[in-house]
Amino acid sequence: MLKVDRENRNLSESTVKSNQDATASYQDRLNTDDFEHEPVFKESGISHETAQSHFTIQQHQRIEIAKKIADDWGSKPQSSICVAILDYLLDIDTATSAHITYSLLQESVKKSEQAANEDRDLWIAIQYLCGERVHLLDARFELVDNNVRFPISNALLNDARETGKLAHPESNKLISDFEDKVFIYFQPSSLVQSISA
Repeated sequence: MLKVDRENRNLSESTVKSNQDATASYQDRLNTDDFEHEPVFKESGISHETAQSHFTIQQHQRIEIAKKIADDWGSKPQSSICVAILDYLLDIDTATSAHITYSLLQESVKKSEQAANEDRDLWIAIQYLCGERVHLLDARFELVDNNVRFPISNALLNDARETGKLAHPESNKLISDFEDKVFIYFQPSSLVQSISA
């Protein structure tokens, strides 16, 4: 994983101000009255007031997270990439989306017309989103063996990196070429799940 260079996150006051103005403008355009027409809430039996309250809370939290991102990244590509991923995470059903691949995140950024110029920009944004500052994603690892996925703990992976061999989670057989079979994926963090609930 790439380290986020703290020096690259220094922001000019004007950049931060323009991002805050854009976020405020987005907040001004929100119209919670449109919620009474959403079929999801009619079919589920949730009252208009409950739906409106949930929508308002979710949008307030989204704006707060977007402000943190703007404070940290300013006009750098990671700013728009992180906000696009935030919107993607708030749009999906977090209960059934526990396996988010890099390519899904890449696609979510492209759909939002916030495409990164380089994969490096996206990787840096993902690492940031896995960190403590906003913590929207949890990184997980899995061993794919004969098209079967086995979750791999960080401790087990760290041991494998030290020894050069990974113990198969099911058979305990040592795998020397494990790096070709271990893949990273992501899960929505508890914060995202609480916002989406």
